[in-house]
Amino acid sequence: MYYDMSGFDYGILDVVQVLHLRKRRGNYYDCPFCGETHGKLNINVEKNVFRCNRCDASGGMLKLYADLHNVTLSEANQQIREALGKGEYRTDYIKATPVQEEKATAELAPIEEIHRTYQRMLSMLTLNRKHQEDLQRRGLKPEQIEAQRYRSVPLFGMKKLVKRLAEEGYMVKGVPGFYRDTDGNWTINFKAENSGILIPIVSLDGFIQGFQIRVDHVTDTKKYIWLSSVNYDQGVSSGSPVHVIGDLAAERVYLTEGALKGTIAHYLSGATFVCVAGVKPVPESETGAGADERIWDETAFGGV
Repeated sequence: MYYDMSGFDYGILDVVQVLHLRKRRGNYYDCPFCGETHGKLNINVEKNVFRCNRCDASGGMLKLYADLHNVTLSEANQQIREALGKGEYRTDYIKATPVQEEKATAELAPIEEIHRTYQRMLSMLTLNRKHQEDLQRRGLKPEQIEAQRYRSVPLFGMKKLVKRLAEEGYMVKGVPGFYRDTDGNWTINFKAENSGILIPIVSLDGFIQGFQIRVDHVTDTKKYIWLSSVNYDQGVSSGSPVHVIGDLAAERVYLTEGALKGTIAHYLSGATFVCVAGVKPVPESETGAGADERIWDETAFGGV
């Protein structure tokens, strides 16, 4: 069966390019639907259709994009055209170029304002099906995923999103991830090559301090990145804030690496976790605790 290409000036390989699918051999790619990594997704260039030999996901080129981003076929066509520079072209898809001269950095906004802006931003974003299924495979239930406000990094419409935030009175200056582009317009540091799951980092007081991104295209050197705008005009660093989940009055609090890992462990065990990026094991002789548990001292983290 051939895909009706009437009126289209791009093909399925262009869609594959926009989605940054990983090629394994010939016309076989890693499947973004079931998450397999051995090249089971077949891209039929002649017919402009796809099919995964593992999960049986299949369809035409618009469905490939639409199902991954929870949009209609019409919206998929519009967004693909924008990404390829066909028709109306959005400058917010162009890869942001760091300011090379001395950068005018912003002062970090108060945590209350950062939290307020991030909360509103999350309400404007969605979690695509691939990311939803990935989180469920890791052990999270749909209601837990929603409670943690996990979202997918958007590939388009960043300037529109930021403009709406500003018009509604939300602070963007001094909030990690936001910066001014070369035209002087506020935008946010989301890039197609860093697409993935947006993971809120929550403080002791319940404030969203920042985000980690669990990237879709993992490499030996990149699995998680921080949402930061430190290298851009009026940008600011996210730092490495600590994520806390559970009851801090608990008799035992566990220290682990990574917010997503700690959150899953909390829901599976009911225990309290303090999640630090790049935490190193501490010898049992120094803690009196087992190899996988650490008694938490608030002063050690500056009361984060």
